[in-house]
Amino acid sequence: MSVVVTGLGAVSALGVGVPALRAAIFAGRHGIRPVTRFDVTPFAPVHLGGCVEAPGTCFDWALAAAREAWEDAGRPAVSPRRLAVVAGTTEGEAHDIVGVARVVAEALGAEGPRLTVSTACTSS
Repeated sequence: MSVVVTGLGAVSALGVGVPALRAAIFAGRHGIRPVTRFDVTPFAPVHLGGCVEAPGTCFDWALAAAREAWEDAGRPAVSPRRLAVVAGTTEGEAHDIVGVARVVAEALGAEGPRLTVSTACTSS
């Protein structure tokens, strides 16, 4: 079985889109900053994190990255049964971690295998 990566998409603490991610990496910037999306008081003294600053949920971010990758790949004509979705996330809405790949697959019309990897920061 062959696997081919033909397009890239990204939503991260370094920005939205591959160009933003690439520019930050090459400039030596990181995405670690004070957490503002939720109250970190219960986690004191921890107050820093790599948070996505774009509005939305992890499903929105996954769809944005998937759509960017799809466009980057040139919107290839692929049988839906041969189109798999593998998503990496550190969170899920209502603890529906496996739902990330499902949401992306449904949006893209992918009928192949679906896998969501959630292993904290190493998910991507």
